[in-house]
Amino acid sequence: MKYFQFAKLSINPALLFKRVLVLLLLSAGAGLSAQETLSAYEIMDKVDARLKYPDGLSKFQITITARNGSTSVTKGSLYQKEDSSLFLFDSISRGRELKLLYTDRGFNTYAYFFHDKKLYHKRDNDRFESVLYSSFNYQDLGNLSLLDNFTPRINGYEEAEGKQFLRIENIPLDKGLYSKLNILVDPSTDYSIYRMDYYDRVGIIIKSMEVEQKLYPVKTAQGSESVSKFISVRSMVDMNTGTISTFELLITDKTARLDESLFKPENIEK
Repeated sequence: MKYFQFAKLSINPALLFKRVLVLLLLSAGAGLSAQETLSAYEIMDKVDARLKYPDGLSKFQITITARNGSTSVTKGSLYQKEDSSLFLFDSISRGRELKLLYTDRGFNTYAYFFHDKKLYHKRDNDRFESVLYSSFNYQDLGNLSLLDNFTPRINGYEEAEGKQFLRIENIPLDKGLYSKLNILVDPSTDYSIYRMDYYDRVGIIIKSMEVEQKLYPVKTAQGSESVSKFISVRSMVDMNTGTISTFELLITDKTARLDESLFKPENIEK
């Protein structure tokens, strides 16, 4: 891990070009009828939107189930404002352990460990380290824009649980841990996500995540209600360790006022 140093963020011309290309492709397909198959870029735009955390203050928990059946639970808070996320992780035995800040929708990742009193800027291979011994790494939790970081293509269908799912193969733009990310979506339910399979550099599946949009309480300016609009459950299986980690949103308060200072790296140690 590299000890945190402040640096000015420069705009990546290749990333800027890719964003413009995506917008052009999405605009070109805007007139498609509901019966026509969308392009891979249009489908991934929907996937990206579904994977975003809801704005506001959310309470969550991560349940880690080891191969031998033992479990541990970490609870926390998630402050989400547009493309910035701030996680606070608290364990029953050790209290507050980690503050995790993502800016630019996961492009920059900062981790402050309370017990070590150290702050790290997670870059390159550091992004693929496990978060508190769970099946999730720093990139997995970061609400990373898949369209900005992968090149998608439609790669046939796959049957699961008696249904046919469309397979979207995503090839990463950088050389990290993954060689590809396959996402199974259901065209009959507006391309909702069924499963996400992660492959290593050799092409072997190493992790698999299923998501669920289930009813959970959300507070809005109009009052509180149970909604299933957001993906509230993400279960990641690590094939190497046999560990299953489940990230679940418990409640979201969309009326919470989140000051911009919460999402500044220089304030993370406060």
